[in-house]
Amino acid sequence: MAQYFPMDHSFPEWIQQPFLADMDDDDNLKEELIDLQVNQGCQTKFRTLPLSGFWCDQLVADPGLAKAALEIIIPFPTSYLCEKAFSTMLQIKTTAWNRLQIGLLHDMRVALANTKPRIEKLVAYKQQQKSH
Repeated sequence: MAQYFPMDHSFPEWIQQPFLADMDDDDNLKEELIDLQVNQGCQTKFRTLPLSGFWCDQLVADPGLAKAALEIIIPFPTSYLCEKAFSTMLQIKTTAWNRLQIGLLHDMRVALANTKPRIEKLVAYKQQQKSH
């Protein structure tokens, strides 16, 4: 993950230090930044939360400012998902090819799904084969 998101970030000053910086871009965002700077509760959150967590927390109170900051902080979430899918496909294709199995598409769906399978529930509904 560090190769995709190096630690030497060059974020604008208003993102890194929102309570000390000044913004000269957009009037709407400048007003939200001023409102943020006078809020004592936000200053406490800024000290306790990581930078991305702080801006995620501000999505309700200052949506325009938080969205602008998060677009800069998190630039490529879709490329990460694409890389994850490609790596999964490569791993499954190699192991499936070695075992001479087909069904790569179904294996990828399971591997890339965000939901966890409930194996115990599936096994409970499966009826054992009866002897003849």
